[in-house]
Amino acid sequence: MNHTRRGDALLDCFAYLGTKGLRMELTISETKAKELLKEVIIELAQERRDLFFEIILEAIEEIGLANAIRQGRQNEFVSEESIIAILEGQA
Repeated sequence: MNHTRRGDALLDCFAYLGTKGLRMELTISETKAKELLKEVIIELAQERRDLFFEIILEAIEEIGLANAIRQGRQNEFVSEESIIAILEGQA
């Protein structure tokens, strides 16, 4: 039996227990968590390429936005009046 089938069976089990109002806590090691995350990423890239690239693109955009915000905070602030004057063509 491969990892995916075991994982599916485990998720089905948790889903069933959830419908019965039972809660379980699962604790795994950092090594196992990394292994599972790698499997999920690989499976996502293989089976849902469109979704995988959308997620990666969004992450890159967020990083770019965070960098732009950080860079903008290092410069002097511009007054609202200056911005309005530029937008209205008065500057």
